[in-house]
Amino acid sequence: VAGSRGEPLFFNYVRDMLQLRYWRQRHPHDRLYLCGFSGGAGIICFLSEAMSEESLCERVVMLSGAVSPYYDLQRLLGQTRNGVYNYYSANDWWRICDGTRMAGTIDRARTPSCGHVGFIYPHDGAEADKLKQLAWRPEMRELGNEGKHFDPFAGHFARVYLLPLFANDNDAIPAEWR
Repeated sequence: VAGSRGEPLFFNYVRDMLQLRYWRQRHPHDRLYLCGFSGGAGIICFLSEAMSEESLCERVVMLSGAVSPYYDLQRLLGQTRNGVYNYYSANDWWRICDGTRMAGTIDRARTPSCGHVGFIYPHDGAEADKLKQLAWRPEMRELGNEGKHFDPFAGHFARVYLLPLFANDNDAIPAEWR
């Protein structure tokens, strides 16, 4: 698999990890938010496994993630102050249901992904409390989101459900996430 510049995907991952470590060293007290879309959600999972404990981030947001729903989130949840937020949609069947069933998720499971069915909640109560999931609902069409793969970026939907996740105000997060 090749990356955006033709180099193997592994080199993109290593580059991202080194950039993230370098940024955290230079900005140890700044808030860090990570957002992964589709396969990028898997890269965030892999980065969290390689990062040190002092690389704590505020929140991780996954949109239409191509990660298996039973991926072990323990390390990732431990790397966040305010948890992991996963948006998923049963309407996103072509890319992250049938596509990941045939080609596999980013963590190499041949199954519908967390972007289609959500993550299975951890057994540990404290970890489960840090996993927040938002399932697509028909009323989200009013905000421009039909539940398809790229629809989390629809203007009104993103403004209402996503942008508050990157603010320093937990009270601004819509109740559907909590």
